[in-house]
Amino acid sequence: MIDQVLKFLGEIVVYGGGSVAIAYFAFRKFGEKWIQNKFDKSLEAYKHQQNLEIQRLRIEIDSMLSRVLKIQEKEFEVLPEAWNKLDEVYFKIMGLVHPFQMTPDIDGMNEFHLEEFLSKIDLSESKKNEIRSSPMKSDVYSEAIFWKNINEAKFAIGEFQKYIGKNSIFLPPSLKKGFEDLSKSLSSVLIEKEVGKEANDHKMEFSSFEKLQKEVEPLYKSIETEIHSRLHPHGN
Repeated sequence: MIDQVLKFLGEIVVYGGGSVAIAYFAFRKFGEKWIQNKFDKSLEAYKHQQNLEIQRLRIEIDSMLSRVLKIQEKEFEVLPEAWNKLDEVYFKIMGLVHPFQMTPDIDGMNEFHLEEFLSKIDLSESKKNEIRSSPMKSDVYSEAIFWKNINEAKFAIGEFQKYIGKNSIFLPPSLKKGFEDLSKSLSSVLIEKEVGKEANDHKMEFSSFEKLQKEVEPLYKSIETEIHSRLHPHGN
């Protein structure tokens, strides 16, 4: 820009016969305005460029925040459902492996009470007939309920595992690993109980309960705490 001003001033001096006064007044009259125009144009172009950059950054930040919010929304949707499924599995297995089982005294029921009782339980009609005809009705009932509960627990574990696998992308890595580790431990407890039952090995059956207490319960509580902290980050 300065070179152009000097060239302009030089031309005035040449064409003005070297008159310094003419050059000076010409410069004062036209030069300052020309410089101001050039400055204004440069400033306007700079501001325009800055505005474009600000707009680009704003779009980029909005897009990033939108993605983050969508992931958080999905996480807040997935975590409660994952916990519900885990909770269902945990208490189904807890009920199965607990050493103290409540069994109704079916053998002491009269025919009317027996039929009323059987009408309220979820067993096949063939299994109900087996209970009716058995001289050891309570034992047959307990065995049938045990295997029914085993199958329900296996199904619940499968549903939990499928849900975690399907939504693992929305889970924090620590929770994803915690869910997977807990699922394996619960499956191990269930298998030990099932094998012990089939082998009539009461020691193995009780061992499954001990494993639930020592291995599963601490991890279960840890996951509960982490989920709570993520859903209620301010401790509410």
